[in-house]
This record gives sequence, structure tokens and C-alpha cells, in this order.
Amino acid sequence: MYRFAAGCCRLFVKIFYKNTVFWEFDPKTFFGPAIIAPNHASYFDPLVVAGSWDGELHFFAGGHIFKKRWLNRILPRVNTHPVVKGQELVTLRSALELLEQGKRVVLFPEGTRSQDGKVQSLQRGVAFLAIQAQAPIIPCYLRGTYEAWPRHRRWPYLFGRRTSCIFGRPISPCGEDGNPISKAQLTEMIQAELARLATRY
Repeated sequence: MYRFAAGCCRLFVKIFYKNTVFWEFDPKTFFGPAIIAPNHASYFDPLVVAGSWDGELHFFAGGHIFKKRWLNRILPRVNTHPVVKGQELVTLRSALELLEQGKRVVLFPEGTRSQDGKVQSLQRGVAFLAIQAQAPIIPCYLRGTYEAWPRHRRWPYLFGRRTSCIFGRPISPCGEDGNPISKAQLTEMIQAELARLATRY
């Protein structure tokens, strides 16, 4: 069901937002687990990522969303897992298990949606997970999603906005000497890459 849902997302963002995708690496030659780390400015962000990435991804969403019966049935079938407030370690463990299985996981390092569309300071959870799983991080910059559906607006704009998704070069959690990079340094590297991608394309 995931491929069908991702195809619908791809069609939706292409029709309404003329979504364009840019790659700084060849996805056809990229194998194994990875953490896709996008900026987070809108409810649209997961849809744009799913519609831009050619392959299966796993997402995490607030546990309160799963309390609605129809969403509780659909979300697990489209690779979306609950995040229970106060049980963040459970979420990290679930993400780690997915990475150990060779899956690609989407995690928003800001932790929550931006108030003004600008990239906020990043939390260290993504860096911690990458180090534990020895999985590369793919920085991903989403442009236009805030303008399409800003946080303060109840409903999205459906016309007159454009989006794009930029997948940056994978960041290894290890240095040239093979030793793990510290969480702080790795987080700074992700932050710097998101800032760089924001000025490109």
C-alpha cells in the first residue's frame, strides 16, 4: 500500500505545486539504510518527501493522530509509526530497529514545525541514532511547503504555490579515521548542510 500512497503524494504535489526534485548524489547507486533529515515547516512535508523519493520510506507521527480509528488503520500500512509523548526512547528504539533492517527512515531533526518557515536549531536525536545504527544521514531541504501550508493556517493553499525537494550528499556518522563523530559535531554538520541547501537550486 505504501507505493500506492507515495504515488498519490507524487501526483498531488506535482499537480498542485509543480514539485521539483534535486539530487546531489545518484540514488540508483545508493544502497542500505539511511536517515533522511528534512527541515520541517508544514504538515505537507512528509507528503513532499514521500512523493519525491523513489523508494520505500518509514515515517513517524504524533501518537495522538493514531487515536482516530480510520487513521489508526491506514497509517501503519503506509509505514507510519507512532511517537508517544514521554516515550521518546521507544521511538528511537523503533527507528533503530528499522535501520538495522536496512530501511530508510525520515526524521525531522528540528523536532517540530517551524513558526516562520526558517530552519530552527536542531535536536541531537538524529545524530545519536545515526551513530548507533552507523547509518548515513541524507540532509533534505524542502522549499515552498511553508508557503503552501504555514503552521498558523488551518487549510492549505492549493494554487499559486510551488514546492521543491533537495536531497543533499549523504553525511557519514564516522570521520575519516573511522571513529564515530560526536553528536554535537554531527548535528552541526546537518545544520550547516540544511543552511547550504536552502541557498541552492
